[in-house]
Amino acid sequence: MASSFRRSLFIYPAALSRAAGFLLALAVLTCPKQAQAAHVKGGYIQYKYNGAGSSSNTSNYTITVTVFFSCTVAGPRASVYLGIFNASTDALVASKSISTTTSTTVTKTTFSPCMSDPPSICYEIYTYVYTLDLPNISAGYILAVQDAYRTDGIINISNSGSDGITINATIPGTINGTDYHTNSSPSFAFNDTAIICYNGNFTYPFSATDQVDGDSLSYSFGNGLNVSNASGNTSSNAPGSPPYSSLTYVSGYSGTSPLGSGVTINAATGLISGTAPATTGEYVVAVYVKEWRKGVLIDSIKKELQIYVFDCSLTAATLSTSYVNCNNFTFSFENESTYLHLCRHRHVHIKAAGLQFNRLYRLHDVARKSISGFYARVYNEWRLLPVAGTVQRCDLRQIRDRR
Repeated sequence: MASSFRRSLFIYPAALSRAAGFLLALAVLTCPKQAQAAHVKGGYIQYKYNGAGSSSNTSNYTITVTVFFSCTVAGPRASVYLGIFNASTDALVASKSISTTTSTTVTKTTFSPCMSDPPSICYEIYTYVYTLDLPNISAGYILAVQDAYRTDGIINISNSGSDGITINATIPGTINGTDYHTNSSPSFAFNDTAIICYNGNFTYPFSATDQVDGDSLSYSFGNGLNVSNASGNTSSNAPGSPPYSSLTYVSGYSGTSPLGSGVTINAATGLISGTAPATTGEYVVAVYVKEWRKGVLIDSIKKELQIYVFDCSLTAATLSTSYVNCNNFTFSFENESTYLHLCRHRHVHIKAAGLQFNRLYRLHDVARKSISGFYARVYNEWRLLPVAGTVQRCDLRQIRDRR
């Protein structure tokens, strides 16, 4: 009996190892997308004309691929695969796996003093830089980088977890008899830590500049681009050939209305503004920057970003829907909001039953005492805060009992 028990103890680890191996293989086969581009949040491609190439009838370009990654989701970041295609035939001209050139983490550190529940915004921004010679051709070139599988649950995209991302740009050739191959693309400014609160008014700059050629720029929303083969078009392989298909947008959204009908983009400045959607979550937003020279469209580059609409709000006054005064032209306005938000970094004092005199509190400590109402002194005026839940959002503010 003891011998049989020892044998069973000896055999069990081997069986467990085989079972674990089977489960691991099954997980790899059924869940390959976990290691793919759910960590990619967007990006863009820029290029700079450096002059004539080392060989006759060639030009030298520096191509910079910028990719935005999630700060919280793991995934490959070490390289991207650039494809360069003939813009007329879509034939692959060159491809290159480019290793990381720079990387930085950008977080939002300053907020409006009257924002409730300020969200966490963080991007890992990687650049991949490659310099090469290209033949001077009249067709020009299409530049592309692809990765597979976006994150699941993007609000404005149907079945987003099965889609990939294509980042692209164009180098012009000859247009209407004029050669534009010496062009350099516009450069995007980084303004991507703007906060968008659901149902709130907002502005979000997507501006670019053309400091090299001084061309005119125009901006428009457009389709976010998919990949043709989500399991194969990854950062480890050369991208598929153009043309690139659009993402499928859910009802109420489109490439030209990525945040709904209440949000527009200024064609001259690239400033996105309007009223944010009521649904919180991620949205794909693609902005196309068109480059014009003496009225001729010579180039277009796309910046795509998955923007998050947060569950947050800004303190604002609540006013009556109408005011009537038949005696004179003087009107008195009063904030009729039923509760008071305490803004970040504002020093306030409170008084309420159950709190010790002159003790320093944080607001979440007060909220945990289940106080139905207490007073706060703001700018030397005592005001009643009707419910404890009002102040739970303000747990970073220091307060002091002043009864």
